[in-house]
Amino acid sequence: NEPDAVSDGFGFAPRLLISTGGLAASGLIQPGSLVENAYKVRLPGGTGEARIKAIQDQAAEDFPESGWSIRTRSNAAPALSSNIERFSQFLTLVGLTALVVGGIGVANAVRAYLDGKRGVIATFKSLGASGGFVFAVYLVQILMIAALGITLGVVLGALMPFAASAVLQSVIPVPAEGGFYPGALGMAALFGLLVTLAFALLPLGRARDVPATALFREMGFEGRGFPRPLYTAAALGIALLLAALAILFS
Repeated sequence: NEPDAVSDGFGFAPRLLISTGGLAASGLIQPGSLVENAYKVRLPGGTGEARIKAIQDQAAEDFPESGWSIRTRSNAAPALSSNIERFSQFLTLVGLTALVVGGIGVANAVRAYLDGKRGVIATFKSLGASGGFVFAVYLVQILMIAALGITLGVVLGALMPFAASAVLQSVIPVPAEGGFYPGALGMAALFGLLVTLAFALLPLGRARDVPATALFREMGFEGRGFPRPLYTAAALGIALLLAALAILFS
């Protein structure tokens, strides 16, 4: 049982326990051999972080050319921490890619939904409804549908740590504890809302400006060019906000 083995990183070769005399007799230690020795220093109980830092600084000052790499309990596994940080960045990239792919799906779904409501939109405009009214009505509907999907995703995300801790408990050598992280869940909900807005504004903007006569002729919303600059600028602004949030919180 090696409770601190996680600080040694990952190894592909089997571990071998051997005495110092046996190691010397094996002939493995020769000039040119790559050998790394690790010494663990036991400090008195109750030693605080400030005292540990002072000991570390004193050792580095007294032996400047020793070549030591001193690690404390606050950073016992720097390689593992680096791997976890890189893995976190990779997951952030995967999440952003999934958001972009999902956003394209949102745009296609909104376009198909509005195409199915073509007759209703034409009737609204024939009765005197403004393009802004049509835009607002269907934006509210799309946001309600998005809120339902975001709520479901947040609930699943809140339950995942508990499920993962139950599965990993027998795999990793440290206790795995699930928890509720409202900050991360709130950020996920915000990302979902912003993606919905960024990819829904352009189809909604096209629907706003299509005349009722074109809709009654079943011309649809295709081939109408870009929507008003206001909607294009809003979509680009939300996309930039998404990128900024991803960089800031990654």
